[in-house]
Amino acid sequence: MEEQSNAEYIYRGGTTTYHDIRGVRTVVVDANVTSISDEAFWNCSDLRYIKIPDTVTAIGMYVFRGCTSLTSVSLPPSLTTIGYRVFMGCTSLTSVSLPSSLTTIYGSAFENCTSLTRMTLPSSITAIHSTVFEGCTSLVSVTLAPSIPSIGTASTSSTTTLDKNPGWFNKFLVEAGFSRENPNNILIGLKTDRFSEAICMYYDLKTWAQTIGADSQLPLFTAARRSLKWYYTEQIFTANMPVVNEIDVLSGLPLSLLAAAGPASDLETVYNLLREAPEQIRLNGSQSLQNISIDSSRKRKWKKG
Repeated sequence: MEEQSNAEYIYRGGTTTYHDIRGVRTVVVDANVTSISDEAFWNCSDLRYIKIPDTVTAIGMYVFRGCTSLTSVSLPPSLTTIGYRVFMGCTSLTSVSLPSSLTTIYGSAFENCTSLTRMTLPSSITAIHSTVFEGCTSLVSVTLAPSIPSIGTASTSSTTTLDKNPGWFNKFLVEAGFSRENPNNILIGLKTDRFSEAICMYYDLKTWAQTIGADSQLPLFTAARRSLKWYYTEQIFTANMPVVNEIDVLSGLPLSLLAAAGPASDLETVYNLLREAPEQIRLNGSQSLQNISIDSSRKRKWKKG
């Protein structure tokens, strides 16, 4: 980082950090920089203003930790990730503008930002840690707009209970359709590793469950086709219940029969899906059973061959 004039510095990227530099009030990030390295401005307590260009897509860990004079930050529209403890201890920070490109916020990103009063999370968020606002004692409102209309109205957490209930943000995320299980793990029948049930990443399961995947299928149909256990299938079902009444376009089967026709069907999954939409068996019974019979015949021939 080089000085330009009147304690204004140009940051040109790289791995060099500027811990505890006094007198740096303004930093301009060079237009060629795409990421700000870990701990870049840790404890630059005189830093009041930083200009970040649109080229920056990621901000590393601890970048502005302890920048106690920083009052506001406008993050670039290209930013996708805010790293661990980026703004931790920025006690004068009152305003942060999060772009609609942002998908991930890691743990303690705004921890102990004691002047922060309100935060609007963009609908683009797909993963966020439960400790993002830990110690934000002045926080009175957090809003998260839905990413797709079917989710409903925006979820807003009231501030009157923040100091009384340590798990307020966890509850807020669950009500907004987030889950502690990573969607990528759910579809392969794998539980997500986490250090603690209360301190962990949350994932936007509701939006994911209502979005067509790479296989051109909704996740619930993919889960049924893969014969996933009910523990995993239930999470997708809960996040997108109306789809249980739809028919699989590839096989012509309702979900319960699609799950039953799998190579290693989970009886609990079949039972629960059938219980939720029993009328589909009556309406589509003959064709569905015929498809299952054909499919089973093919499996027997394949095994013999």
